[in-house]
Amino acid sequence: MTPLIFFSIAVITVFLRLHSLGEPLEHDLAIYGYFAHYMLGGELLYTELWDHKPPGIFLAYMAAELLWGYDASAITYTGIVFTVISLAFLFLFLKEIAGVNTALLGSAIWALASNALSLEANQPNAELFLNAFTLMALWSLAKHREGEWRFLFLCGAFFAVASTFKTVAIFPFAAVCLYLVLQVSKTGPPPPRARLKEGAGKLAVILLPCVLVWAGVFSYFALAGRFGDFWGAVFEYNRGYAGNIALNVWNYFTDPRLLFHLAQKDIWPLPLLSLVWVFVGRKEYGPLRRSFFILFLAGCMVAVASPGKYFYHYYQLLLPPFVVMSALFFRDMVEHIQAKKNARLAMALSSIIVLYTSGHLFYSQGTYLRMTPTEISAKKYGPKPALAYEVGSFIKGVSSPCDTVFEWGTGAGIYYYSQRKSAVNTTSLYALFEGRVPKKGDPRLKRLYADVTAAPPAVFVWDGSSGELRGSVFEEFISERYDRIGEYPPFFVYERRHGESSGGDGGC
Repeated sequence: MTPLIFFSIAVITVFLRLHSLGEPLEHDLAIYGYFAHYMLGGELLYTELWDHKPPGIFLAYMAAELLWGYDASAITYTGIVFTVISLAFLFLFLKEIAGVNTALLGSAIWALASNALSLEANQPNAELFLNAFTLMALWSLAKHREGEWRFLFLCGAFFAVASTFKTVAIFPFAAVCLYLVLQVSKTGPPPPRARLKEGAGKLAVILLPCVLVWAGVFSYFALAGRFGDFWGAVFEYNRGYAGNIALNVWNYFTDPRLLFHLAQKDIWPLPLLSLVWVFVGRKEYGPLRRSFFILFLAGCMVAVASPGKYFYHYYQLLLPPFVVMSALFFRDMVEHIQAKKNARLAMALSSIIVLYTSGHLFYSQGTYLRMTPTEISAKKYGPKPALAYEVGSFIKGVSSPCDTVFEWGTGAGIYYYSQRKSAVNTTSLYALFEGRVPKKGDPRLKRLYADVTAAPPAVFVWDGSSGELRGSVFEEFISERYDRIGEYPPFFVYERRHGESSGGDGGC
């Protein structure tokens, strides 16, 4: 019976995510897909294709294109695969620590919560992959027993892989390491020296795969002669992007608007149940104590807070602890009812909690299913992704595959949907200028202008929401060389005049 129920939950998970098929791609997803395509063509990440994410996300999107082609549906299918993987390891983890019934309940919650629209969770941004590998790591930790090292090593390996998608994975990983050390101090051998030795041994085993994975990444870029490009993008840029991490975390935990962010509105019952569980949960669940889950939740919260941006999709990182702790809450609630001689009041209260939680999650998904993919995109991101799709499709029809395109703005979907190469190695002004419209004296703007004018693109797209063309550094360049051929406010499409020379051929 258990396999049938789990299979049904998996089918529901797939069905819900398939509803997003055809949704215009958000900015980040379009960049991942675009970069993956040209990396498969031999272009170099961080050198010819600049972004500040670690390499894992681009490798995942490369695999998606190899499997399903250079098409937006490949991105949706990738999200489905990793969501089902997450579901499987969530089930295995909960089964290990709390039994089959709790595992099935947690899986049902995951099927609904992992597709929450308010979390922007129905598409595969980096957080989806982090959650998948984090749940694999939790399962490995639950399988670990004293004196056995293989599952502890595997736990570290999964966290190491997660960190190649986004380095914030270090924070829940640090929470796990702290838990292991604390447990040794409480339950390890009596002599302090023996405890220290055991704790050091566990840390060495769990940290080793992280050292190996990142040593491999560093060595690859160093041997390729591109270590400076890699370090500058992934570490130096992100250090400036995040700013003061300690201050970001402080702001998160002291500001109720961030702690109870609207990103969580589709799953509100889960953080509330998790909060209650922190105070009333059992002390032990299989090999793990309650302190583990509290530390893990704190680590995930720091991962959300550390970049200091508090974007909606960042809050997806709270799904694993919220779903796990909510499932444990219901398990404990059932045990409490069964232990009571007069359980009517407890049963009534429990029924209300169950009905409200399931009702809220089902209602949120019902709202999602009543929307078209374009409406879903607009609900999450506004009209820009759909417009980028229209502009990209228009450019694909009026240009040749060898033509290059440059878009002033943040509509990276234009590159993806036009299937035309960017005239420069930066596809997003947000990444280049950290979300601010640059002033004329900005040296980065001067470099960008020099790159664009040295190899004039066949098509130039101006995004009016990222600054007015009039008075901009590109005004004269466009007026002398280009004609306007399309208007999709705030996007305006310009085509290079016949006879004007081009410095780029789109890689043809």
